[in-house]
Amino acid sequence: QMAATFEKNSVAVKTMVGDVAEGAKLIQDITNLAIETPFSSDELVAVTKQLKSFGFQTGDVIDTLKVLGNVSSGTGTDIHRISLAFGQVKVAGKLMGTELRQFVDAGVPLIEYLGKVMKKPAESIRSLTEQGQIGFAQVVEAFNLMNAKGGQFAGLMDVISKTTIGGRWQAFKETLDVSS
Repeated sequence: QMAATFEKNSVAVKTMVGDVAEGAKLIQDITNLAIETPFSSDELVAVTKQLKSFGFQTGDVIDTLKVLGNVSSGTGTDIHRISLAFGQVKVAGKLMGTELRQFVDAGVPLIEYLGKVMKKPAESIRSLTEQGQIGFAQVVEAFNLMNAKGGQFAGLMDVISKTTIGGRWQAFKETLDVSS
């Protein structure tokens, strides 16, 4: 069954990428990421398909998975939920109130980090959102800042993967899946 799931995931990713070689490389990168993080290949493939459907470039997928994975690990929120809101902002081209609420409800300190990125008081972020003044690029910059050295979520997938029983177990299961 593991081999069948891996094969199904491979076909799905290659189809979404549109290039067999590029899709094969992406599936290998996803597998390696799953071994190093608390997320399974199946979870990461599902998020990859979601990101691709939102228009993310194949070359940006792994870095985006890392950013969203660290935030998910730090907030304890399902990575699918965070990637959904992130993708919706990308499609809209700007942060809207609904997505801001999704991030806040998920425990993502987006208001604080947008304030840092935009050099504005956190109190003004909601108003700027309502006015459509916060673009996707600024949201990406805020997420990157959360993940940068000294950021709230920097390296959390790695920490969880290496220091928790659940993280080590997930890495072990992924290693077994790959070798079978």
